[in-house]
Amino acid sequence: MMITPYIIFHGECKEALKFYQEVFHCCVKIKQLYEDYVPEGLKDIPPDLAQWVLHAELDICGTGVWFADEAVDPIN
Repeated sequence: MMITPYIIFHGECKEALKFYQEVFHCCVKIKQLYEDYVPEGLKDIPPDLAQWVLHAELDICGTGVWFADEAVDPIN
């Protein structure tokens, strides 16, 4: 069985992806923004979420690691 790490941010995912790419010398395999995917029934995406990362993947040292921005603030 393989476990895929999933690292969640609150609007800082793009910056984190850049950081991990520099540190581990890897490339983003997939990156989908909230503006690229509108869930069925949702007519408008809140403007502050449009550029957040809905899902991204990096291959870090042979391990697939997933990243995303979560719309709900985990602190509150």
